[in-house]
Amino acid sequence: MTLEKQLEELAKLALPLNEGVSVDDFLASFDRGQYEKAPFDLVMFAIGTEIEREPWGRRFSDRAWYLDMECIEDGSAYEKIVKNISMVAGAPGVLSDPKAEVDLSAPTGTLSYRVSGKVVNHTVTVNDDWADPKAIAAIMRDIEKAVPAGAFYGKDNGQGSTWFFLTPDQASRLKALGADISRGP
Repeated sequence: MTLEKQLEELAKLALPLNEGVSVDDFLASFDRGQYEKAPFDLVMFAIGTEIEREPWGRRFSDRAWYLDMECIEDGSAYEKIVKNISMVAGAPGVLSDPKAEVDLSAPTGTLSYRVSGKVVNHTVTVNDDWADPKAIAAIMRDIEKAVPAGAFYGKDNGQGSTWFFLTPDQASRLKALGADISRGP
């Protein structure tokens, strides 16, 4: 299946590209053959990353995000995680006022945010610069409760995962196309 056809199918399933993103942006990272030899494998990973050419700082899609679990330098990393996961759900701000305090030399840190007007607090386990999987799962569950139309599905690559927010029907249709995704927390 051509790269163009894969992207067309993803757009039909609520994973559109951001404005101004082109096939050439995908080809800046990998060659066409790599995308086309196993349809929906590499493209489902790449769509959650930043584009690797100028202008820098652009994302392929706001409806997918690659979370590298080895990303914690301080509390601001958890604040970015909350914002990015909310964006993937199509609900930026659904978890508002994220605040985190993390000292990499301490055993635990804190994360808080508001959801539906209520403050939610989490203790995060500090494991060097690795994100706490339990905290990530809690963030996703809180978003799913606030936005019940969908659920998180991920494509794992070992050190991280690309995350998508899909209805059960969209997830089933993606799997039928050969996308290797699994239901999140």
